[in-house]
Order: sequence, then structure tokens, then C-alpha cells
Amino acid sequence: MSSNSESSFRILQRFFQAALEALFPPRCPGCGQPGEVWCSRCHARLTRCSLDRNIKRGATSNREIEVSPAIRSYALYRAPLIKAILELKYRPNQALGRVMADWLASMYRPLGWQAELVAPVPLSVARQRQRGYNQVELISSPLAEALNLPHYRNALKRVRDTGSQVGRDYTARMTNVEGAFKANPEYCDRKVILLVDDLVTTGATVRACSAACFAAGAADVFALTVGQASGK
Repeated sequence: MSSNSESSFRILQRFFQAALEALFPPRCPGCGQPGEVWCSRCHARLTRCSLDRNIKRGATSNREIEVSPAIRSYALYRAPLIKAILELKYRPNQALGRVMADWLASMYRPLGWQAELVAPVPLSVARQRQRGYNQVELISSPLAEALNLPHYRNALKRVRDTGSQVGRDYTARMTNVEGAFKANPEYCDRKVILLVDDLVTTGATVRACSAACFAAGAADVFALTVGQASGK
């Protein structure tokens, strides 16, 4: 999608969100408080990720290091964040997506990463058709806007439906998503890419996306997620 098309899409998103908010005033998904997209009390209850809890770049082989991005997450996947992430999965709450984008923007700026574009982790075609939207784009699009970077929703696509990762160990997760993504060289070639996802557990999905980006010629890949779940 061109930058002009992306800008027009954002304007339409804001228009429809404003109309929805006028008809249905927001409630904080964490506690249900009316009139709040995300209340300060729920925000204070978040368990922020310290640096040593984030999934760092590095592994035992050069190939693994090449395809393993540094992954930083905003908070642990615990209450009340669980409700916020589930809210986005089952309702296209654009205002909440913008709140989460602000969290990621505040985390990104001190890192010194020099990303050149933002790309969301894609859903499978079947799941996106069923849901009607990709919840990650509700975060990645306003994040790109906040960072003044282009947002390319088609930079990556799933070429194979992987099913759920829930209940799989790390090895099974990596096997499940291996080769499941393909990146578009038109967007990725010689670019530093910032991947965005709502939730990371072991990092298998993000690493598979990273591998696809490198295969398409990416210069480097980093990743931000809103939540970090236990990999156990």
C-alpha cells in the first residue's frame, strides 16, 4: 500500500472510530470503568518487562543470530493486560490500539534502533477473513505514525496456516511456523524493519517473520510487542 493510501486509510479509521465512540462510549477493558479507553488504575497494575526479561538477540550459531531479532515487550501477559489484548482480538478497538502504540513508542525511542519501516505480524488469510481485521495493525499503524515511519501491512504474509501455538513447547513452535511467512522484497530489501506483534511467548513467530525478512534482503530486523507471556 502506498503512503498516500495508508494516510487515507488512517483518516477513515479515525472517522469511523469517532462515530463509534459517539454511539458507544468507551469502557476500560481492564476494569470496565466507563468513559475510559484505558484507565490510569489499570495502567498502574501492569507488570512492566525489565530488560533481562526481554528476549534478546543472540543464539548458538551465526545463522540463528542472523534471523533472531532483538525483541522488547512492554508488559507481562498478566491481568489486566490479558483483558486488553483479548479486547483487540475480538473487537476492533482502534482507540485502545492507539494507547498501546503510545506504550511501544515510549519504549522504542530510548533503544537507539534505526528502523526504516514498521510491519505487523500477519494473520492467516482464513483467520483474517473470519475476524475481519488483523488486531496487530490496530497497534502497528498508529505506532508508525507516532515514529514518523512508513507502515506496510503487506510487507509480510502468511503462506501457510500454522494453527494455534498454544500448548506447544519451543521446538514445536519453531517447527510449526518454519517457512510459514514470506516477505516482500519491494518493502524489505536493504531496509531495517521494525516488526510489531501483540503478544510474544517464546519468540518463534517473530523469529520466523525475521527469517522471511532477511530472505527478502532486509538489512536488520527488530521487534516490539505489547505483551510477553511465559514460554513454559
